[in-house]
Amino acid sequence: LEAIGRGLDASVLYIGDVIGPSMGGLSPLTRTIGDYCRGELRAAVRGEYAIVDAADAARMALTCCETAEERTILTGHCTEAAALFEMLRLLTDREDVPLLRSPGWSRWTAWLSESMQRFHLEQPRPAIACPTLSGRIPNGWDAPSDFQLRPLRDTLAETVCWLRETGKI
Repeated sequence: LEAIGRGLDASVLYIGDVIGPSMGGLSPLTRTIGDYCRGELRAAVRGEYAIVDAADAARMALTCCETAEERTILTGHCTEAAALFEMLRLLTDREDVPLLRSPGWSRWTAWLSESMQRFHLEQPRPAIACPTLSGRIPNGWDAPSDFQLRPLRDTLAETVCWLRETGKI
């Protein structure tokens, strides 16, 4: 960002939690969805997820390159944990997971998980899902107002289908 301020022709794209078969790999949220589908998720912490379809993230990256926006944010669908797991329940006929109040350690757990992902370290398989939206969006970043997102239910359905087809659930 400092180099952009000094004249570097670049764009920075800040994206929420990416899921979907187009991603090709398992993001932390895709792992959580897989754990839920296998019945291994015991509880979830109340809060919001910022969910972005992988195809939407790719389209947004191209849009940023074409429009030369300096800073862009694509949070995607800001979804409460209760709504996310209700959609998954309807898609999979699995049981509800209990939603817990956010303990003080949940932000630390989310930070640790993100750090381990950045350094390609094996992440622990938690039995509790922690939302990741809280405190992650940088101040002063613009969100695209005319960007059309795929419906979240479609993204979740395709993600569950892809996890089944690849033998991950």
